Amino acid sequence: MNRLRFAATAAAGLLASVALTSVAHATVIDLTLNATYYSVADSATGRDPDFGAATPETPTVGNGLVDVGGVELPVAERVGGSFKISDVYTHAGDDAIEWWDPALDTHVKALAASTQNPSTITIGALGYDNTDMFPSNSHTGTTGHFVYNDTSDFLTAVFSGTFTTTSNGTITFTLASDDDSLVYIDGKLIGSDLGVHGVGAPVTFTTGVLKAGSQTIDIYYADRAQTQAALDLGSFNFTKVLPEPSEWALMLLGVGAVGAAARSRRRRSASLTA
Repeated sequence: MNRLRFAATAAAGLLASVALTSVAHATVIDLTLNATYYSVADSATGRDPDFGAATPETPTVGNGLVDVGGVELPVAERVGGSFKISDVYTHAGDDAIEWWDPALDTHVKALAASTQNPSTITIGALGYDNTDMFPSNSHTGTTGHFVYNDTSDFLTAVFSGTFTTTSNGTITFTLASDDDSLVYIDGKLIGSDLGVHGVGAPVTFTTGVLKAGSQTIDIYYADRAQTQAALDLGSFNFTKVLPEPSEWALMLLGVGAVGAAARSRRRRSASLTA
């Protein structure tokens, strides 16, 4: 192989190498999310029909969120003409699950942030694994020695925030919960673990390609049956899917230089043999 052919091969290899590296390399997004908590009544006289039921239903949800009076809620969808759950707000074409809005559901009460229910959560390289997703107002024991549970009230929560990506790419994460959880990025449902159940094996979800810039994230959680209450999120890993414009420019310059050298060499060879 002569030097010119070697240079061309090397340039092509560099192009493939940069493209593959861009696709393969993933970085962890460090998230700090604001948390809003609610308690949902579990007393025999005031129980919410979707919580603590002997045969709880699993909601069917749409792809996005709906704004109801300034509060964004998961879209509920009908199955066979009706909803699978009771707590659905329907007005002017908006069908929303009410579990996170005291204004729509009288069984839902806002909770102040506390040590048990902190005002922010962080999701980093180790993810977020909370097996104590109980409300601060449901517990046994004495002050300073509380054991939290869901014997009198259930917990629902919303974790919201933003993050920034510097290039186009995808985000991959894992999710498992007891009971319901939904993850939205830029208002679109990316992953969910719906229904009343224990924590199963985490399921992996991946977004479509997100454009570079600021992104929103909203995580909805609901504990709806007694005993366990947990939310298990893996790290949010960002993978760039295309080289940056600057990388393309450098690669094209390199390939162009090789091409120019090839043309010059051919002209010199032709003049020497003429």
